[in-house]
Amino acid sequence: MRPTDQHLAIFAGAGELPLIAVRNARAQQIPFTVYHITEADLHAELASDKDVVIRQVSLGTVAQTFAHLKADKITHTILLGKVEKQRLLQDVRRDAAAEAIYAAAADRRDDTLFHEFARALAAMQIEILPQKALLDGCFLPVGELTQKKPISASLIEDIEFGYSLSKKIGSLDIGQTAVVFQKMVLAVEAIEGTDAAIRRAGDIIRGYASTASLTDAHRAQSEPNASLRTRSLTDAHRAQSEPDASLRTGGVVCKTAKTSQDPRFDLPAVGMRTLDTMRDNGMQALVIEAEHTLVVRPAEFIDHANRHGLIVIGR
Repeated sequence: MRPTDQHLAIFAGAGELPLIAVRNARAQQIPFTVYHITEADLHAELASDKDVVIRQVSLGTVAQTFAHLKADKITHTILLGKVEKQRLLQDVRRDAAAEAIYAAAADRRDDTLFHEFARALAAMQIEILPQKALLDGCFLPVGELTQKKPISASLIEDIEFGYSLSKKIGSLDIGQTAVVFQKMVLAVEAIEGTDAAIRRAGDIIRGYASTASLTDAHRAQSEPNASLRTRSLTDAHRAQSEPDASLRTGGVVCKTAKTSQDPRFDLPAVGMRTLDTMRDNGMQALVIEAEHTLVVRPAEFIDHANRHGLIVIGR
């Protein structure tokens, strides 16, 4: 967009992506106003920036949002940051304009609701920009990107299996993430989000590891060889007190774009919290669709993965 005769609205959810967009808009001398979606926490640095005009808008007060867009003479928008969809099921009260979007939508899937919102903006002569437009440098290349590499045949099979599965669930607009272990589907992301899906998968693996360890311990007690018995019992106790250590050969998290991904909305995104959640829940590898997955501070992201002993692969 040309900075001389345009005005951009940056719709900002949670996380660092809206902040990056603000920095890039400034660098390109693009006039902008931040529209903070109040159902999400605005990044602290952005919220405290006195030089940024910030409007507070809600998912439920669409008529007010449209009035702001008209008053600000907005010509373009970009939608960035995390908004928990569960909020739509909880405390969001919809005005007549929001109800009209809901009524026009064939279902309540993300893409369906977004396209109804996009049609309303188009009627106001407002263009929605691709999310990549102000996020230069927020992607990883294709390849095995961490110090640790996938070596075992079973892990490589899980990577292929999980990546293919993630693409399939994305084609149905269910979610963008699949978590697999030994070619079993442990979790598929739905409304709860990526981190919650990883934690759900971790609970399953922990239960599996605990059962396996106790079985080994019981077997050891019946064995005549005392050294084997002691070792098995020790391993079982270690697994119970340090479950993540026993799960380091665990699940694979695969995150991909939808088959018909709209570049203006809901590109897959991963960050440091994704890696922390993986570590805490016994995951060993993250596979992303490199061209379409947003990564905040990619170099730091890979360093963080290396510190956790995780594998990151861009496909």
